[in-house]
Amino acid sequence: MSVHAPLNFRDLGGLPTVDGGRVRPGAVYRSATPVFLDPDEAETFREVTGIRVRVDLRGRREIAETSERDRLTGGLRIMHLPFGRSTLRPVHPDPGVRLAEHYADMLVVSAATITTAVRQAVDARENPLLVHCTAGKDRTGVVVAVLLAALGVPARNVVEDYARTREHLVAIWNQARLLPEWEKRIASLPEEAHTAEPASMEHFLALVQERHGGVAAWLATQGFGADDLDALRAALVE
Repeated sequence: MSVHAPLNFRDLGGLPTVDGGRVRPGAVYRSATPVFLDPDEAETFREVTGIRVRVDLRGRREIAETSERDRLTGGLRIMHLPFGRSTLRPVHPDPGVRLAEHYADMLVVSAATITTAVRQAVDARENPLLVHCTAGKDRTGVVVAVLLAALGVPARNVVEDYARTREHLVAIWNQARLLPEWEKRIASLPEEAHTAEPASMEHFLALVQERHGGVAAWLATQGFGADDLDALRAALVE
């Protein structure tokens, strides 16, 4: 993209599916928070991408702290879908495994949020949509992984897309430090907050399979059944 975009921005389009299709380009994007775009950048970004819906996974506090500088608002439908607070405290020595355990816990404490975000993508009339949180790594990573797996994207491609965030993490946290509230917050983050290794997503997907029978089976327990999956794939797979 030639215009200024949020950090960690990418189009999910082009990823293959197991049945020989591919995710429709220009339908679903992911990124870190767009609040650092200035008014002109935000307007150009919206016009070039054609984004109609912004799925904001940040919590109320994060939104309140940046509301005055957030310019990617005009002409969009904004869905605020905050995640629940996890009480899980994994003690595994490997930070990548701890991160995967956190992701698996999100399916429990934030099941409705994740399912609502995936369901939003079914309505092709409202696409393209942008999914983001603050870093575009953890909450966004889980929603996107569930969405891609539901579309039939092979696990290796889901993992590769997730791991692309590694390229942006230093810039993301440096940018976040521009916000007074975030300097101390970043310093207090656990080790795994600064990683986006392929093994974390691989382990997460394995946990979903082990505990729930896979993404499709988990979605079914949330009321997102076979007809919904068909509609999702019709909207986003070509």
